[in-house]
Amino acid sequence: MLERGIGHFLSWARENGAFLDSRIEFQYSKQKGYSALIHDFSSGEELIKVPKQMVIGPHLKEQYLPGINYAHSDSYFTNNEMTILLISKLAFDTSLNDNRFKQYFEIVPKDFNIPYFWNSNEIDLVNGTDLELIFKTNFSKLVTEWHELMEQLIQDSSEEKFKQQILQDMKFYDDNIAGISLNYHGELYEYLNCENESWTSFRNYLWSYSILTSRGLPYILLKNEITRDDIQKAILVPIIDLLNHKNDYKVKWNGLKESKGSHVSFQSFEEGDKFGELYNNYGNKSNLQLLLGYGFVSENNKYDETSISLKVDSQELIKEALRYKILMNQNNDNNADIRYLKDGINFKITADEDLPSNLVNFFAILRQMKFERHVGISLRMQLNGTAHLKQVIEGKILLLKRNFVLGPQVKSGVHEVVKVYRNEQRKLFQNTLESLLKYEKTLLADNKAHLLSLKTILKNDVSFKSSLIKIFKVSSYEEILKKKIVNDVVLLWIVTLSKEKVSSRNPYFNTSIRNQINYIYSQIEEVSEAIDVNDEDVDEYKPKVSTYISDILQIWPDMFKNKIHFIRRYVIADTVFDRLSYSRPTNGELFIVQKVEAFA
Repeated sequence: MLERGIGHFLSWARENGAFLDSRIEFQYSKQKGYSALIHDFSSGEELIKVPKQMVIGPHLKEQYLPGINYAHSDSYFTNNEMTILLISKLAFDTSLNDNRFKQYFEIVPKDFNIPYFWNSNEIDLVNGTDLELIFKTNFSKLVTEWHELMEQLIQDSSEEKFKQQILQDMKFYDDNIAGISLNYHGELYEYLNCENESWTSFRNYLWSYSILTSRGLPYILLKNEITRDDIQKAILVPIIDLLNHKNDYKVKWNGLKESKGSHVSFQSFEEGDKFGELYNNYGNKSNLQLLLGYGFVSENNKYDETSISLKVDSQELIKEALRYKILMNQNNDNNADIRYLKDGINFKITADEDLPSNLVNFFAILRQMKFERHVGISLRMQLNGTAHLKQVIEGKILLLKRNFVLGPQVKSGVHEVVKVYRNEQRKLFQNTLESLLKYEKTLLADNKAHLLSLKTILKNDVSFKSSLIKIFKVSSYEEILKKKIVNDVVLLWIVTLSKEKVSSRNPYFNTSIRNQINYIYSQIEEVSEAIDVNDEDVDEYKPKVSTYISDILQIWPDMFKNKIHFIRRYVIADTVFDRLSYSRPTNGELFIVQKVEAFA
Protein backbone atom coordinates (compact mmCIF):
# COMPACT_ATOMS: atom_id res chain seq x y z
CA MET A 1 0.00 0.00 0.00
CA LEU A 2 1.39 3.41 -0.99
CA GLU A 3 1.27 6.08 1.69
CA ARG A 4 2.41 9.60 2.56
CA GLY A 5 3.13 10.81 -0.97
CA ILE A 6 5.28 7.83 -1.96
CA GLY A 7 2.98 7.18 -4.95
CA HIS A 8 3.56 10.68 -6.36
CA PHE A 9 7.28 10.30 -5.78
CA LEU A 10 7.48 6.94 -7.58
CA SER A 11 5.45 8.29 -10.49
CA TRP A 12 7.86 11.23 -10.74
CA ALA A 13 10.81 8.83 -10.61
CA ARG A 14 9.44 6.64 -13.41
CA GLU A 15 8.64 9.70 -15.53
CA ASN A 16 12.30 10.68 -15.19
CA GLY A 17 13.53 7.29 -16.38
CA ALA A 18 13.92 5.35 -13.13
CA PHE A 19 13.32 1.60 -12.95
CA LEU A 20 11.85 -0.07 -9.86
CA ASP A 21 11.29 -3.82 -9.91
CA SER A 22 7.55 -4.52 -9.85
CA ARG A 23 7.94 -6.99 -6.96
CA ILE A 24 9.04 -4.18 -4.61
CA GLU A 25 6.41 -2.56 -2.40
CA PHE A 26 6.91 0.31 0.04
CA GLN A 27 5.26 0.47 3.44
CA TYR A 28 5.41 3.25 6.01
CA SER A 29 5.49 3.07 9.80
CA LYS A 30 6.04 5.84 12.32
CA GLN A 31 8.87 3.90 13.96
CA LYS A 32 10.89 2.90 10.86
CA GLY A 33 9.70 5.27 8.17
CA TYR A 34 9.64 3.63 4.74
CA SER A 35 10.47 -0.04 4.26
CA ALA A 36 10.91 -1.79 0.92
CA LEU A 37 9.33 -5.26 0.84
CA ILE A 38 9.98 -7.88 -1.83
CA HIS A 39 9.53 -11.60 -2.44
CA ASP A 40 10.85 -14.26 -4.78
CA PHE A 41 14.03 -12.64 -6.09
CA SER A 42 17.38 -14.15 -6.99
CA SER A 43 20.88 -13.15 -5.95
CA GLY A 44 22.45 -10.56 -8.24
CA GLU A 45 19.28 -9.20 -9.78
CA GLU A 46 19.37 -5.51 -10.73
CA LEU A 47 16.31 -4.32 -8.81
CA ILE A 48 16.58 -0.51 -9.03
CA LYS A 49 18.00 1.84 -11.69
CA VAL A 50 18.24 5.61 -11.20
CA PRO A 51 19.27 7.93 -14.07
CA LYS A 52 21.94 10.56 -13.48
CA GLN A 53 19.40 13.39 -13.83
CA MET A 54 17.73 12.22 -10.60
CA VAL A 55 20.95 12.13 -8.58
CA ILE A 56 21.80 15.03 -6.23
CA GLY A 57 25.48 15.81 -5.86
CA PRO A 58 28.41 18.14 -6.65
CA HIS A 59 27.66 18.01 -10.38
CA LEU A 60 24.56 20.20 -9.80
CA LYS A 61 26.43 23.12 -8.22
CA GLU A 62 26.54 25.33 -11.30
CA GLN A 63 22.85 24.78 -11.98
CA TYR A 64 21.55 25.59 -8.49
CA LEU A 65 24.39 27.53 -6.85
CA PRO A 66 25.84 29.59 -9.70
CA GLY A 67 28.15 32.51 -9.07
CA ILE A 68 29.58 31.15 -5.85
CA ASN A 69 33.35 31.31 -6.17
CA TYR A 70 33.76 28.34 -3.93
CA ALA A 71 37.16 27.27 -2.66
CA HIS A 72 37.32 24.29 -0.33
CA SER A 73 39.01 25.04 3.00
CA ASP A 74 41.16 22.51 4.86
CA SER A 75 39.33 23.54 8.02
CA TYR A 76 36.05 22.18 6.65
CA PHE A 77 34.82 19.07 8.38
CA THR A 78 32.58 17.16 5.99
CA ASN A 79 34.29 17.52 2.57
CA ASN A 80 30.70 17.73 1.31
CA GLU A 81 29.87 21.31 2.28
CA MET A 82 28.64 22.39 -1.17
CA THR A 83 26.45 19.29 -1.55
CA ILE A 84 25.00 19.90 1.93
CA LEU A 85 24.28 23.51 0.98
CA LEU A 86 22.75 22.30 -2.29
CA ILE A 87 20.46 19.87 -0.41
CA SER A 88 19.40 22.69 1.91
CA LYS A 89 18.55 24.92 -1.05
CA LEU A 90 16.57 22.21 -2.87
CA ALA A 91 14.69 21.27 0.30
CA PHE A 92 13.96 24.71 1.79
CA ASP A 93 14.28 27.45 -0.85
CA THR A 94 10.62 28.16 -1.68
CA SER A 95 11.61 30.75 -4.30
CA LEU A 96 13.22 28.08 -6.46
CA ASN A 97 11.08 27.79 -9.60
CA ASP A 98 12.81 24.95 -11.44
CA ASN A 99 13.19 22.53 -8.52
CA ARG A 100 12.75 19.16 -10.18
CA PHE A 101 13.47 17.39 -6.88
CA LYS A 102 10.40 18.73 -5.07
CA GLN A 103 8.65 15.33 -4.98
CA TYR A 104 11.76 13.71 -3.54
CA PHE A 105 12.05 16.14 -0.62
CA GLU A 106 8.38 15.70 0.20
CA ILE A 107 9.01 12.07 1.24
CA VAL A 108 12.36 12.32 3.05
CA PRO A 109 12.13 12.46 6.88
CA LYS A 110 11.61 15.91 8.39
CA ASP A 111 12.72 14.92 11.89
CA PHE A 112 15.64 12.86 13.13
CA ASN A 113 15.94 10.86 16.33
CA ILE A 114 19.70 11.36 16.36
CA PRO A 115 21.87 13.03 19.04
CA TYR A 116 22.33 16.32 17.14
CA PHE A 117 18.64 17.03 17.76
CA TRP A 118 18.34 15.71 21.34
CA ASN A 119 17.63 17.93 24.32
CA SER A 120 20.05 18.43 27.22
CA ASN A 121 18.40 15.76 29.41
CA GLU A 122 18.76 13.20 26.63
CA ILE A 123 22.38 14.16 26.00
CA ASP A 124 23.12 13.73 29.71
CA LEU A 125 22.31 10.02 29.28
CA VAL A 126 25.51 9.53 27.25
CA ASN A 127 27.87 11.59 29.42
CA GLY A 128 31.34 10.07 29.54
CA THR A 129 30.84 7.87 26.46
CA ASP A 130 32.41 8.01 23.01
CA LEU A 131 29.06 9.19 21.67
CA GLU A 132 29.17 12.35 23.77
CA LEU A 133 32.74 13.13 22.69
CA ILE A 134 32.20 12.44 18.98
CA PHE A 135 28.85 14.10 18.46
CA LYS A 136 29.80 17.27 20.37
CA THR A 137 33.07 17.47 18.45
CA ASN A 138 31.23 16.92 15.16
CA PHE A 139 28.60 19.51 16.06
CA SER A 140 31.21 22.15 16.82
CA LYS A 141 33.04 21.39 13.57
CA LEU A 142 29.78 21.59 11.61
CA VAL A 143 28.98 24.98 13.12
CA THR A 144 32.45 26.25 12.22
CA GLU A 145 32.17 24.86 8.69
CA TRP A 146 28.73 26.42 8.17
CA HIS A 147 29.87 29.77 9.60
CA GLU A 148 32.92 29.96 7.33
CA LEU A 149 30.78 28.95 4.36
CA MET A 150 28.25 31.69 5.13
CA GLU A 151 31.02 34.29 5.33
CA GLN A 152 32.20 33.14 1.93
CA LEU A 153 28.66 33.34 0.51
CA ILE A 154 28.29 36.93 1.73
CA GLN A 155 31.56 37.82 0.09
CA ASP A 156 30.60 36.20 -3.22
CA SER A 157 26.98 37.35 -3.42
CA SER A 158 25.93 40.55 -5.20
CA GLU A 159 22.32 40.41 -3.95
CA GLU A 160 21.77 42.63 -0.92
CA LYS A 161 18.60 40.81 0.13
CA PHE A 162 20.44 37.48 0.11
CA LYS A 163 23.27 38.97 2.17
CA GLN A 164 20.81 40.24 4.77
CA GLN A 165 19.21 36.80 4.94
CA ILE A 166 22.59 35.21 5.65
CA LEU A 167 23.48 37.84 8.25
CA GLN A 168 20.19 37.13 9.99
CA ASP A 169 20.96 33.40 9.95
CA MET A 170 24.44 34.03 11.33
CA LYS A 171 22.93 35.57 14.46
CA PHE A 172 22.51 31.96 15.57
CA TYR A 173 26.29 31.68 15.79
CA ASP A 174 26.67 34.90 17.75
CA ASP A 175 23.79 34.10 20.11
CA ASN A 176 24.54 30.45 20.82
CA ILE A 177 28.07 29.45 19.90
CA ALA A 178 30.63 32.26 19.64
CA GLY A 179 32.79 32.64 22.72
CA ILE A 180 31.14 29.87 24.73
CA SER A 181 31.45 26.11 24.92
CA LEU A 182 28.67 24.01 23.41
CA ASN A 183 25.67 23.97 25.72
CA TYR A 184 22.40 22.36 24.79
CA HIS A 185 20.26 24.80 26.72
CA GLY A 186 16.59 25.20 25.89
CA GLU A 187 16.99 27.91 23.25
CA LEU A 188 19.48 25.91 21.19
CA TYR A 189 17.33 22.77 21.35
CA GLU A 190 14.26 24.72 20.24
CA TYR A 191 16.21 26.33 17.39
CA LEU A 192 17.39 22.96 16.08
CA ASN A 193 13.96 21.33 16.32
CA CYS A 194 11.80 24.10 14.85
CA GLU A 195 11.17 24.62 11.15
CA ASN A 196 13.22 27.41 9.61
CA GLU A 197 12.25 28.91 6.26
CA SER A 198 15.75 30.13 5.42
CA TRP A 199 17.72 27.61 3.40
CA THR A 200 21.01 29.12 4.62
CA SER A 201 20.20 28.64 8.32
CA PHE A 202 22.39 26.36 10.41
CA ARG A 203 19.36 24.32 11.44
CA ASN A 204 18.69 23.42 7.80
CA TYR A 205 22.40 22.88 7.13
CA LEU A 206 22.48 20.37 10.01
CA TRP A 207 19.33 18.67 8.69
CA SER A 208 20.86 18.44 5.21
CA TYR A 209 24.09 17.05 6.66
CA SER A 210 22.04 14.39 8.48
CA ILE A 211 20.20 13.48 5.27
CA LEU A 212 23.47 13.08 3.36
CA THR A 213 25.27 11.08 6.05
CA SER A 214 22.34 8.74 6.62
CA ARG A 215 21.58 7.91 2.99
CA GLY A 216 24.47 9.14 0.85
CA LEU A 217 26.25 6.90 -1.66
CA PRO A 218 29.81 7.47 -2.96
CA TYR A 219 30.23 10.29 -5.47
CA ILE A 220 32.63 8.08 -7.44
CA LEU A 221 29.55 6.24 -8.81
CA LEU A 222 29.16 9.24 -11.14
CA LYS A 223 32.82 9.44 -12.13
CA ASN A 224 34.84 7.78 -14.85
CA GLU A 225 38.11 9.17 -13.56
CA ILE A 226 38.50 9.43 -9.79
CA THR A 227 40.53 12.06 -7.93
CA ARG A 228 41.55 11.92 -4.28
CA ASP A 229 38.97 14.59 -3.36
CA ASP A 230 36.18 12.56 -4.99
CA ILE A 231 36.63 9.63 -2.59
CA GLN A 232 35.21 11.45 0.44
CA LYS A 233 32.28 13.05 -1.37
CA ALA A 234 28.73 11.72 -1.32
CA ILE A 235 25.55 11.89 -3.42
CA LEU A 236 21.86 11.24 -2.89
CA VAL A 237 20.33 8.58 -5.15
CA PRO A 238 16.52 8.67 -4.81
CA ILE A 239 14.66 5.33 -4.46
CA ILE A 240 17.86 3.46 -3.54
CA ASP A 241 18.17 5.68 -0.47
CA LEU A 242 14.70 4.63 0.72
CA LEU A 243 16.08 1.19 1.60
CA ASN A 244 16.90 0.75 5.27
CA HIS A 245 20.44 -0.12 6.33
CA LYS A 246 21.52 -3.53 7.57
CA ASN A 247 25.04 -4.69 8.46
CA ASP A 248 26.38 -7.67 6.48
CA TYR A 249 23.65 -7.39 3.84
CA LYS A 250 25.26 -8.23 0.49
CA VAL A 251 24.63 -5.51 -2.08
CA LYS A 252 26.38 -3.82 -4.99
CA TRP A 253 26.04 -0.31 -6.37
CA ASN A 254 26.85 0.09 -10.06
CA GLY A 255 27.87 3.52 -11.32
CA LEU A 256 27.72 5.38 -14.61
CA LYS A 257 30.89 3.66 -15.76
CA GLU A 258 29.19 0.24 -15.67
CA SER A 259 26.03 1.52 -17.37
CA LYS A 260 27.95 3.55 -19.99
CA GLY A 261 26.75 6.85 -18.56
CA SER A 262 23.11 5.86 -18.22
CA HIS A 263 22.26 5.24 -14.57
CA VAL A 264 23.20 4.17 -11.05
CA SER A 265 21.80 0.76 -10.16
CA PHE A 266 21.29 -1.44 -7.10
CA GLN A 267 21.83 -5.19 -6.87
CA SER A 268 21.10 -7.45 -3.92
CA PHE A 269 23.14 -10.61 -3.51
CA GLU A 270 20.78 -12.02 -0.95
CA GLU A 271 17.95 -14.32 -1.96
CA GLY A 272 14.31 -13.97 -0.99
CA ASP A 273 11.71 -16.64 -1.60
CA LYS A 274 9.49 -15.19 1.14
CA PHE A 275 7.94 -11.76 1.48
CA GLY A 276 10.48 -9.74 3.47
CA GLU A 277 12.39 -6.48 3.65
CA LEU A 278 14.92 -5.46 1.03
CA TYR A 279 17.88 -3.71 2.65
CA ASN A 280 20.80 -1.59 1.59
CA ASN A 281 24.24 -1.70 3.23
CA TYR A 282 26.02 1.65 3.60
CA GLY A 283 29.05 -0.11 5.07
CA ASN A 284 29.20 -2.24 8.20
CA LYS A 285 28.81 0.22 11.08
CA SER A 286 29.41 0.42 14.80
CA ASN A 287 26.57 1.36 17.15
CA LEU A 288 27.95 4.88 17.45
CA GLN A 289 27.82 5.28 13.67
CA LEU A 290 24.33 3.78 13.53
CA LEU A 291 23.08 6.10 16.25
CA LEU A 292 24.63 9.25 14.76
CA GLY A 293 23.45 8.38 11.25
CA TYR A 294 20.12 6.61 11.72
CA GLY A 295 19.02 6.91 15.34
CA PHE A 296 19.10 3.19 16.17
CA VAL A 297 21.61 0.68 17.54
CA SER A 298 22.04 -3.07 17.22
CA GLU A 299 22.48 -5.58 20.03
CA ASN A 300 25.46 -7.94 19.69
CA ASN A 301 26.80 -5.83 16.81
CA LYS A 302 30.03 -7.53 15.74
CA TYR A 303 31.21 -4.25 14.19
CA ASP A 304 30.72 -2.29 17.38
CA GLU A 305 33.66 -0.48 18.91
CA THR A 306 34.59 1.79 21.77
CA SER A 307 37.76 3.62 22.74
CA ILE A 308 40.01 4.92 25.48
CA SER A 309 41.17 8.54 25.22
CA LEU A 310 44.26 9.82 27.00
CA LYS A 311 45.42 13.38 27.46
CA VAL A 312 49.11 13.55 26.62
CA ASP A 313 51.10 16.67 27.47
CA SER A 314 54.60 15.21 27.22
CA GLN A 315 56.32 15.29 23.84
CA GLU A 316 59.00 13.01 25.30
CA LEU A 317 56.32 10.40 25.88
CA ILE A 318 55.14 10.68 22.27
CA LYS A 319 58.75 10.36 21.06
CA GLU A 320 59.22 7.20 23.12
CA ALA A 321 56.01 5.72 21.75
CA LEU A 322 57.07 6.55 18.19
CA ARG A 323 60.55 5.14 18.81
CA TYR A 324 59.14 1.76 19.79
CA LYS A 325 56.47 1.92 17.04
CA ILE A 326 53.65 1.89 19.58
CA LEU A 327 52.40 4.96 17.72
CA MET A 328 52.92 5.73 14.06
CA ASN A 329 53.05 9.10 12.36
CA GLN A 330 49.56 10.51 11.93
CA ASN A 331 49.55 9.97 8.16
CA ASN A 332 50.62 6.32 8.40
CA ASP A 333 48.18 3.91 6.74
CA ASN A 334 48.68 1.35 9.55
CA ASN A 335 47.37 3.81 12.12
CA ALA A 336 43.62 3.22 11.71
CA ASP A 337 43.14 2.00 15.28
CA ILE A 338 44.56 5.22 16.77
CA ARG A 339 43.00 8.67 16.49
CA TYR A 340 45.05 11.75 17.32
CA LEU A 341 43.09 14.31 19.32
CA LYS A 342 43.95 17.97 19.86
CA ASP A 343 45.43 17.28 23.29
CA GLY A 344 45.76 13.51 23.38
CA ILE A 345 45.41 10.11 21.77
CA ASN A 346 42.40 7.87 21.28
CA PHE A 347 42.83 4.06 21.13
CA LYS A 348 40.12 2.03 19.43
CA ILE A 349 38.76 -1.18 20.96
CA THR A 350 36.71 -3.54 18.79
CA ALA A 351 34.91 -6.83 19.22
CA ASP A 352 37.64 -8.50 17.14
CA GLU A 353 40.52 -6.85 19.02
CA ASP A 354 39.40 -6.09 22.55
CA LEU A 355 42.96 -5.64 23.87
CA PRO A 356 45.09 -3.85 21.23
CA SER A 357 48.82 -4.33 21.79
CA ASN A 358 49.54 -0.63 21.15
CA LEU A 359 47.14 0.30 23.96
CA VAL A 360 48.85 -2.09 26.40
CA ASN A 361 52.33 -0.93 25.36
CA PHE A 362 51.38 2.75 25.59
CA PHE A 363 50.18 2.30 29.17
CA ALA A 364 53.51 0.60 29.85
CA ILE A 365 55.35 3.64 28.44
CA LEU A 366 53.33 5.81 30.85
CA ARG A 367 55.08 3.97 33.71
CA GLN A 368 58.59 4.18 32.28
CA MET A 369 61.41 5.39 34.56
CA LYS A 370 64.67 6.90 33.37
CA PHE A 371 66.76 3.85 34.25
CA GLU A 372 64.58 1.75 31.89
CA ARG A 373 65.07 3.90 28.78
CA HIS A 374 67.71 1.66 27.19
CA VAL A 375 65.68 -1.50 27.87
CA GLY A 376 62.61 -0.50 25.87
CA ILE A 377 59.43 -1.74 27.50
CA SER A 378 60.40 -3.58 30.64
CA LEU A 379 58.47 -6.25 32.49
CA ARG A 380 57.91 -3.86 35.42
CA MET A 381 56.51 -1.21 33.06
CA GLN A 382 54.24 -3.75 31.41
CA LEU A 383 52.87 -5.07 34.71
CA ASN A 384 52.30 -1.62 36.21
CA GLY A 385 50.82 -0.45 32.92
CA THR A 386 48.26 -3.26 33.01
CA ALA A 387 47.33 -2.27 36.58
CA HIS A 388 46.79 1.34 35.48
CA LEU A 389 44.81 0.25 32.41
CA LYS A 390 42.69 -2.03 34.61
CA GLN A 391 41.70 0.97 36.76
CA VAL A 392 40.72 2.96 33.67
CA ILE A 393 38.60 0.14 32.23
CA GLU A 394 36.89 -0.55 35.56
CA GLY A 395 36.02 3.16 35.75
CA LYS A 396 34.44 2.95 32.28
CA ILE A 397 32.41 -0.12 33.26
CA LEU A 398 31.23 1.54 36.47
CA LEU A 399 30.10 4.63 34.54
CA LEU A 400 28.19 2.54 31.99
CA LYS A 401 26.51 0.46 34.70
CA ARG A 402 25.08 3.57 36.32
CA ASN A 403 21.30 3.55 36.38
CA PHE A 404 19.51 6.51 34.87
CA VAL A 405 15.89 7.52 35.31
CA LEU A 406 13.50 8.19 32.44
CA GLY A 407 12.62 11.83 33.11
CA PRO A 408 9.66 13.70 31.64
CA GLN A 409 11.86 15.45 29.04
CA VAL A 410 13.47 12.23 27.79
CA LYS A 411 11.64 10.63 24.88
CA SER A 412 11.02 6.90 25.38
CA GLY A 413 12.66 6.08 22.05
CA VAL A 414 15.84 7.90 23.08
CA HIS A 415 15.82 6.19 26.48
CA GLU A 416 15.59 2.73 24.91
CA VAL A 417 18.29 3.29 22.31
CA VAL A 418 20.70 4.79 24.88
CA LYS A 419 20.06 1.87 27.22
CA VAL A 420 21.15 -0.60 24.51
CA TYR A 421 24.09 1.59 23.43
CA ARG A 422 25.47 1.86 26.97
CA ASN A 423 25.02 -1.86 27.63
CA GLU A 424 26.84 -2.81 24.42
CA GLN A 425 29.68 -0.41 25.31
CA ARG A 426 29.88 -1.97 28.77
CA LYS A 427 30.15 -5.45 27.24
CA LEU A 428 33.07 -4.33 25.07
CA PHE A 429 34.94 -2.96 28.09
CA GLN A 430 34.08 -6.07 30.10
CA ASN A 431 35.65 -8.23 27.38
CA THR A 432 38.72 -5.97 27.39
CA LEU A 433 39.01 -6.31 31.17
CA GLU A 434 38.82 -10.10 30.98
CA SER A 435 41.48 -10.18 28.25
CA LEU A 436 43.68 -7.85 30.29
CA LEU A 437 43.47 -10.08 33.37
CA LYS A 438 44.39 -13.10 31.24
CA TYR A 439 47.31 -11.17 29.78
CA GLU A 440 48.56 -10.19 33.24
CA LYS A 441 48.28 -13.81 34.40
CA THR A 442 50.29 -14.97 31.37
CA LEU A 443 52.95 -12.31 31.98
CA LEU A 444 53.41 -13.50 35.56
CA ALA A 445 53.48 -17.18 34.58
CA ASP A 446 55.97 -16.68 31.73
CA ASN A 447 58.35 -14.55 33.82
CA LYS A 448 58.59 -16.46 37.10
CA ALA A 449 62.37 -16.44 36.86
CA HIS A 450 62.33 -12.63 36.93
CA LEU A 451 59.86 -12.17 39.78
CA LEU A 452 60.34 -12.34 43.53
CA SER A 453 57.20 -12.24 45.65
CA LEU A 454 56.81 -11.35 49.31
CA LYS A 455 55.55 -14.89 49.87
CA THR A 456 58.85 -16.25 48.56
CA ILE A 457 60.85 -13.78 50.66
CA LEU A 458 59.06 -14.84 53.86
CA LYS A 459 59.46 -18.51 53.02
CA ASN A 460 63.21 -18.26 52.41
CA ASP A 461 64.32 -15.52 54.79
CA VAL A 462 63.24 -17.09 58.06
CA SER A 463 65.26 -14.69 60.19
CA PHE A 464 63.62 -11.66 58.59
CA LYS A 465 60.15 -13.18 58.96
CA SER A 466 60.67 -13.79 62.68
CA SER A 467 61.69 -10.14 63.17
CA LEU A 468 58.28 -8.97 61.91
CA ILE A 469 56.59 -10.17 65.11
CA LYS A 470 58.40 -7.54 67.13
CA ILE A 471 58.40 -4.78 64.48
CA PHE A 472 54.89 -5.01 62.98
CA LYS A 473 53.19 -7.49 65.34
CA VAL A 474 52.56 -9.93 62.45
CA SER A 475 53.71 -13.50 61.93
CA SER A 476 52.17 -14.52 58.60
CA TYR A 477 51.58 -13.28 55.07
CA GLU A 478 47.82 -13.19 55.69
CA GLU A 479 48.28 -10.88 58.68
CA ILE A 480 50.49 -8.60 56.59
CA LEU A 481 47.77 -8.36 53.94
CA LYS A 482 45.10 -7.73 56.55
CA LYS A 483 47.07 -4.87 58.14
CA LYS A 484 47.84 -3.47 54.64
CA ILE A 485 51.58 -3.21 55.30
CA VAL A 486 52.85 -5.23 52.31
CA ASN A 487 54.86 -2.30 50.93
CA ASP A 488 56.35 -1.50 54.35
CA VAL A 489 57.47 -5.09 54.86
CA VAL A 490 59.08 -5.44 51.42
CA LEU A 491 60.76 -2.05 51.78
CA LEU A 492 62.20 -3.05 55.14
CA TRP A 493 63.49 -6.30 53.67
CA ILE A 494 65.31 -4.33 50.94
CA VAL A 495 66.87 -2.13 53.65
CA THR A 496 68.21 -5.22 55.41
CA LEU A 497 69.92 -6.59 52.29
CA SER A 498 73.64 -6.32 53.01
CA LYS A 499 76.58 -7.56 51.03
CA GLU A 500 77.17 -10.27 53.61
CA LYS A 501 73.55 -11.35 53.59
CA VAL A 502 73.42 -11.57 49.80
CA SER A 503 76.63 -13.60 49.55
CA SER A 504 75.56 -16.01 52.28
CA ARG A 505 74.00 -19.17 50.88
CA ASN A 506 72.52 -20.41 54.13
CA PRO A 507 70.27 -20.13 55.94
CA TYR A 508 68.63 -17.22 54.11
CA PHE A 509 67.94 -18.11 50.46
CA ASN A 510 67.64 -21.20 48.33
CA THR A 511 69.56 -21.43 45.08
CA SER A 512 66.59 -20.83 42.75
CA ILE A 513 66.14 -17.20 43.82
CA ARG A 514 69.80 -16.19 44.17
CA ASN A 515 69.91 -14.40 40.79
CA GLN A 516 66.92 -12.31 41.77
CA ILE A 517 68.50 -11.38 45.10
CA ASN A 518 71.77 -10.46 43.40
CA TYR A 519 69.91 -8.23 40.95
CA ILE A 520 68.09 -6.38 43.75
CA TYR A 521 71.38 -5.80 45.57
CA SER A 522 72.98 -4.49 42.36
CA GLN A 523 70.18 -1.94 42.20
CA ILE A 524 70.86 -0.92 45.81
CA GLU A 525 74.50 -0.29 44.91
CA GLU A 526 73.54 1.58 41.72
CA VAL A 527 71.08 3.85 43.54
CA SER A 528 73.56 4.42 46.40
CA GLU A 529 76.05 5.81 43.89
CA ALA A 530 73.43 7.80 41.97
CA ILE A 531 71.68 9.71 44.76
CA ASP A 532 72.95 11.80 47.63
CA VAL A 533 70.77 11.43 50.73
CA ASN A 534 70.82 14.77 52.56
CA ASP A 535 69.50 15.99 55.91
CA GLU A 536 66.21 17.14 54.36
CA ASP A 537 65.58 13.61 53.08
CA VAL A 538 66.27 12.22 56.53
CA ASP A 539 63.83 14.68 58.14
CA GLU A 540 61.18 13.80 55.56
CA TYR A 541 61.44 10.05 56.21
CA LYS A 542 61.71 10.15 60.01
CA PRO A 543 57.92 10.10 60.63
CA LYS A 544 57.51 7.07 58.34
CA VAL A 545 59.73 4.85 60.49
CA SER A 546 59.43 6.46 63.91
CA THR A 547 57.10 3.78 65.34
CA TYR A 548 59.49 0.88 64.81
CA ILE A 549 63.01 2.26 64.29
CA SER A 550 64.06 1.48 67.88
CA ASP A 551 63.02 -2.16 67.45
CA ILE A 552 65.03 -2.38 64.24
CA LEU A 553 68.19 -1.10 65.91
CA GLN A 554 67.76 -3.73 68.64
CA ILE A 555 67.21 -6.57 66.15
CA TRP A 556 70.08 -5.60 63.79
CA PRO A 557 72.62 -3.70 65.94
CA ASP A 558 75.53 -4.71 63.71
CA MET A 559 73.75 -3.65 60.50
CA PHE A 560 72.76 -0.09 61.43
CA LYS A 561 75.03 2.24 63.40
CA ASN A 562 72.22 4.56 64.50
CA LYS A 563 68.82 5.95 63.49
CA ILE A 564 70.27 8.31 60.89
CA HIS A 565 72.21 5.48 59.28
CA PHE A 566 69.06 3.37 59.04
CA ILE A 567 66.99 6.21 57.58
CA ARG A 568 69.62 6.91 54.92
CA ARG A 569 69.53 3.24 53.93
CA TYR A 570 65.72 3.41 53.98
CA VAL A 571 65.69 6.35 51.52
CA ILE A 572 67.87 4.36 49.11
CA ALA A 573 65.68 1.27 49.53
CA ASP A 574 62.57 3.34 48.81
CA THR A 575 64.02 4.39 45.44
CA VAL A 576 64.89 0.77 44.65
CA PHE A 577 61.37 -0.26 45.66
CA ASP A 578 59.87 2.27 43.22
CA ARG A 579 62.13 0.98 40.46
CA LEU A 580 61.35 -2.69 40.91
CA SER A 581 57.96 -3.22 42.55
CA TYR A 582 54.63 -4.34 41.14
CA SER A 583 51.47 -4.82 43.21
CA ARG A 584 48.86 -7.09 41.69
CA PRO A 585 45.48 -5.29 41.77
CA THR A 586 43.34 -8.41 42.14
CA ASN A 587 44.84 -9.71 45.39
CA GLY A 588 47.43 -7.18 46.57
CA GLU A 589 50.32 -9.59 45.98
CA LEU A 590 53.60 -7.69 45.59
CA PHE A 591 56.52 -8.64 43.35
CA ILE A 592 60.06 -7.36 42.92
CA VAL A 593 60.62 -7.37 39.15
CA GLN A 594 63.90 -7.76 37.29
CA LYS A 595 64.69 -5.40 34.43
CA VAL A 596 63.87 -7.45 31.31
CA GLU A 597 62.12 -6.55 28.06
CA ALA A 598 58.43 -7.41 27.68
CA PHE A 599 56.59 -6.05 24.62
CA ALA A 600 52.92 -6.97 24.27
